[in-house]
Amino acid sequence: MGEWPYAKEPFDTKLFVLLFVKKIGLIIIVALVGGLLIGGGYYLKKVTFGGPVQYDITTTYYIDYAHQSEETGELYDYVNDATWKSWVVTDWFVDRAWQYALEAGFEPEKYEIEKADLKEYFKADLPSDLRIPTATVTTPYEEATRALNVALQKTFIAFEEDHDEMSSIKVINETALAEADRDVRLGKATALGCVLGAFVAMFVVAGSIIWDDTIRIPETFTYRYGVPMVGYKGKGTDDWNEETKEKLQCLLKERKPLELAVEQVLQRNPEELQKAEAIVLLVRAGEDRGKAIEYTLHELQVMNCKAEAALLTDADDKLIQIYRFGKKG
Repeated sequence: MGEWPYAKEPFDTKLFVLLFVKKIGLIIIVALVGGLLIGGGYYLKKVTFGGPVQYDITTTYYIDYAHQSEETGELYDYVNDATWKSWVVTDWFVDRAWQYALEAGFEPEKYEIEKADLKEYFKADLPSDLRIPTATVTTPYEEATRALNVALQKTFIAFEEDHDEMSSIKVINETALAEADRDVRLGKATALGCVLGAFVAMFVVAGSIIWDDTIRIPETFTYRYGVPMVGYKGKGTDDWNEETKEKLQCLLKERKPLELAVEQVLQRNPEELQKAEAIVLLVRAGEDRGKAIEYTLHELQVMNCKAEAALLTDADDKLIQIYRFGKKG
């Protein structure tokens, strides 16, 4: 079989980009589908099947510290956001809050709540000022949230009495009972899905273009097989343009061409092929596979025949014109 320079064929960057751009619409569709699937799945998980509704109340406290500069107000004790986050879930806080709640008539068995659950229900924060911490109570039950929030407020007051570095703790604000934020980041999930979808689509499109051995433009055929492809005609076009006819006539020097599609060559009798003045191979753009063309050319050699020229049919006229832009003249 003849040696065809597939391995030595240079990467046609311009053709690759043009073919890739034609698939941009597909990439966008896949990206949107990816966003829909991941975003939709995330929404179902976090919202539709995200468990029972949670209720929360946030209380804001103001703390006067004993150990602070009278001039600058600077605290001498190291208290920060992490400090309060750890304090509010210690046994000191949990035990007292639980006791205060029970003393106020809270019935934990009614809600199937245990004391250990308070470590999940309580959360403290220090948004900005060191003197103004916040504490949030979140449970699946409205009344339980209210009761535990009152108990936690009493615990904060007791906390000040048990710590010399604090002069006073008082409540300065309390939010109304409301459904807790489920922390649904639908936008980010959807964006991630779009990015992943686009990446997969681009990878698949790029791979399909690289591994596609069909002929899209005449230049590829001429270089790969060493047979001049003298012209093309677009889809729906019945005849060759005048330029192609002139080139073919010039190449064949008045010999009458026998035009055969790739699959027709091996269906002809060898004697018929050998008697032909000139064989012109008709290649369908984007359809005839490279190996099929290679095998056809090889069989012609075996029969002591050869393709004098080739013509491209069903070509993408716009693709070829853009590819050749600036080359003539």
